[in-house]
Amino acid sequence: TMAHWGLPGYALYSSTKGAIHRFADAYRAELPSNGRLMMVYPIGTRTRFFEETKAPVVPPTQDVESVASAIVRGIERDADAVYPSWVWKVTSFVDRFIPIIKPITQRLYRQALHDWDQDRI
Repeated sequence: TMAHWGLPGYALYSSTKGAIHRFADAYRAELPSNGRLMMVYPIGTRTRFFEETKAPVVPPTQDVESVASAIVRGIERDADAVYPSWVWKVTSFVDRFIPIIKPITQRLYRQALHDWDQDRI
């Protein structure tokens, strides 16, 4: 989801995801007819990174197994894109018409980042 929404504390990370998203869009136009490219757009995934760094992550999150299962289903369906979280699908759809979810999420991340910085001092 970082390819679609930039979040405080993840500016560099989300910008690279946005660049990869745009790359995929252009690369698909260049692929030969038998070429395939599938992109995966998970929400915050509970990995060791968050356990080890204690970096802020705001719910909702998903486990690694859910993401892996969605990837397998995407491969089986020959999908161009996989969005493992139904929460993200609903949220991003609703936010297109009622643009309030993204600013709230950004505010929550900003607060979580502030709290995390205070804990590290």
